[in-house]
Amino acid sequence: MDLRDLKVKLVLVSFFILFLGFFLQTIVGLKIQYPLVLVLLILIILFSLLDGILSFYSLYFLFLIPSCIYNWYNKSSYINESFYFSLFTYIVIPLSFSGKKIFFTELDYRYFFRIVEFFVYFNFMGLCFQFYGIESDFLKIEGVMNGDVYHQRYTGFSGGSLAFGLLNCFCSINCIIKIYNNKNSIFNFLTLIISITGIYFSYSRRFYILLLVILVFMHFTFSKKRISIKYILYILFFTQVVLIILYFAGEMENLSNRLIMMFDFENDGSNVLRLIKWIDTFNAFSDNLLFGIGQGSTSTVGVNIEGVSSSELFVSESYFLKMFAENGLAFGLVYVFLCVKILNKFYKYRRLKDFTVPYFYLFFFIVESLSSTSLESPLGSILFWSSVSTLLNFKN
Repeated sequence: MDLRDLKVKLVLVSFFILFLGFFLQTIVGLKIQYPLVLVLLILIILFSLLDGILSFYSLYFLFLIPSCIYNWYNKSSYINESFYFSLFTYIVIPLSFSGKKIFFTELDYRYFFRIVEFFVYFNFMGLCFQFYGIESDFLKIEGVMNGDVYHQRYTGFSGGSLAFGLLNCFCSINCIIKIYNNKNSIFNFLTLIISITGIYFSYSRRFYILLLVILVFMHFTFSKKRISIKYILYILFFTQVVLIILYFAGEMENLSNRLIMMFDFENDGSNVLRLIKWIDTFNAFSDNLLFGIGQGSTSTVGVNIEGVSSSELFVSESYFLKMFAENGLAFGLVYVFLCVKILNKFYKYRRLKDFTVPYFYLFFFIVESLSSTSLESPLGSILFWSSVSTLLNFKN
């Protein structure tokens, strides 16, 4: 095993720990997953420094560090757990993947797919338990208002509906890529059906839209001319199976209501609140253009928010907006420039075997960051930056 293989194995172990995070947290009573992953990432950083840092990351840190230092010295009153936790995703994780010899091969992604598939089935079992009313400390209860009707948001064993939806979205992308690469199997079809079902029962509408966007983008990426009959049949088959599952679960009316309310920014409470959060974050940014309002100011990751209503939380509801608000105009522009540059730079390589998966993950997170903040979680951040590093290192 060479140094690159060792670093990748440490990353895969980190994924496993984070996917199992809430389960471990419930058993131990502490968020033990984060210090465990931190130790693994520090080891990766020590190995990566021996290889040198890619210029892409040099520009990122060049504009980030001044903002961190400024907010540390000049806004000491806001320094809290959120600030320190934000450095985990702002600095530690990107630095872990900044070396010139850390990237995932096709074989490495197969191992990652196995981990994702295992936890999709593991959490689907938790979804079934929740659906039939089984209560447990391992099954977190969340809810959402759909108009005037309250609905439970299913979480499986993931600890949250958004984490549950994100996991199933990863799995759906993996399964769809396999279909496009003609790696069809009954297990892959079943896994895709289960993951799409999981996305729906997470009641995370952002993942409904994201999955649709990914499907359209994948088609135009892989298909050179026109939509094939085979592709149409696959879509119809999976749609029919999922609709049958929702019908027997009594969810058909809920599905239509959620689709109707998805773009309603006048009557839908979630959308109205999201719009308010965007405006509040933009106003905070406009008052702190140079260095921002401080790292972690709009984050709830790693913070106990039990008993606090969502309307009372100061969150950005957009990762790009978060970059500008917390770090200032200069870093926000650099971050957007780097995302667009790398997405555009590797577009022509997107069909190559070693580039397909990291490119689609990168595309997924960039689109998702427009109206969500999955990248502020360690799981999303590690997957994003590992995809960036994989693309950059293969080019080298």
